[in-house]
Amino acid sequence: MRKKKGTTLIVILLAVVVGLGLSVKPWQMYRKQQTQANKSMAEMRESEAKKEELLKEESKKKSSLGQEEQARGAGYYGPGEVPASK
Repeated sequence: MRKKKGTTLIVILLAVVVGLGLSVKPWQMYRKQQTQANKSMAEMRESEAKKEELLKEESKKKSSLGQEEQARGAGYYGPGEVPASK
């Protein structure tokens, strides 16, 4: 009976060691994929923030105030207007 328990314990321990050994590669792959996913999400957030900023700039430039600002920056003034000295 005692020998049977010892054999059973060895078989169980061996099965646990083999199971752990076989699970190392999938866990490494999981960590690699998780790192890549995190990197991709960070790049996506950065890209979305840039896109939002560009859309804000575009809408500002298309507004009448933005167009006037651009024209004055290029040196255009209305009739009778004199540029203020800098």
